[in-house]
Amino acid sequence: MRLVGILLWGGLGLLPAFTASALATSNFQESAPRKTSSTLAPTSPRSADKNWIEPTTGMGFVSLPGGCFAMGSAPYSEAGREDDEQPVHEVCLDPFWMGQHEVTNSQFILFLNLIGRKNPKDKPWFATLGKKRDVQHHIIGGMGRFGVISGQEGGPMTDVSWHGAQAFAQWLSQRNPGTFHLPSEAQWEYACRGGSTTPFHFGKTISAQTQANFNGQHPYDNAPKEIQRPSPTPVGSFPANTFGLHDLHGNVWEWLGDRYDEGFYGQEVATQKNPCNDCDETSAGGSRVIRGGSWKGIGRWLRCANRNSAHAGEHDNGIGFRLVYQPPADSSSGRR
Repeated sequence: MRLVGILLWGGLGLLPAFTASALATSNFQESAPRKTSSTLAPTSPRSADKNWIEPTTGMGFVSLPGGCFAMGSAPYSEAGREDDEQPVHEVCLDPFWMGQHEVTNSQFILFLNLIGRKNPKDKPWFATLGKKRDVQHHIIGGMGRFGVISGQEGGPMTDVSWHGAQAFAQWLSQRNPGTFHLPSEAQWEYACRGGSTTPFHFGKTISAQTQANFNGQHPYDNAPKEIQRPSPTPVGSFPANTFGLHDLHGNVWEWLGDRYDEGFYGQEVATQKNPCNDCDETSAGGSRVIRGGSWKGIGRWLRCANRNSAHAGEHDNGIGFRLVYQPPADSSSGRR
């Protein structure tokens, strides 16, 4: 089952997109600060570090070891599994750094105000507050003076398109040694599993009360019904997995770099090291992978193996993102 029809779950529909033509995300670098000695952050993580704080936004990153894992799910192996999760195949990844949390409203607003750009209207980055003050319509203000509705600063940035997530990653790359990008499907599932082989990194089931923010009225498999919250929760509200990462299950779907292809796992490229399906940040949008489920989604969508998709221009109050960071090739001294 793909995302079409899914995002309306809970009675909250899609937010309106913009239609007039303007600058595209592909032109982002023309008005962004160039990567010079004056714009670069002074340090990158040292090779022995396990945690790193990006200095402009305060965003935390966790070092994940490289390794191999079984990606996907086999027929009859998990309740609620779908055909695009097969065949199970071994994937090997180099070490990488992953955002400890989903990108927050306040972090994204900092980007908007420092870049001093209007929301591109042919490939809009985000949806803004309408006349109705819905808690999900959290971005207010205009160019250079964007703000967040009080109390929403630490919540995950939602109503953001794949293009907006890519623009944010490019901006951080221009301010730091190394590069930032959306996770690949393989990186995301490896991070979600945290070494586990069960549907969730917590085990064979998951609780909306104590482990993740999702629609507990529609629990996984035969688990008892629990709470359904009315909105995303502040990032880090629930326990981390063994890698120290929060909210990979629930809260908001997370944009990934990959173009969605139902049959990708059956292709030879899917078994190559560090696989990613058309992850070029400058490529046309199309249908992009989202993972993890959301605050308004049902339990089976939170499984580590679950794959879903949305159009790159989609804005929805159940979709956000986190980033992966690749330090410079030689960061043993902590400097570029």
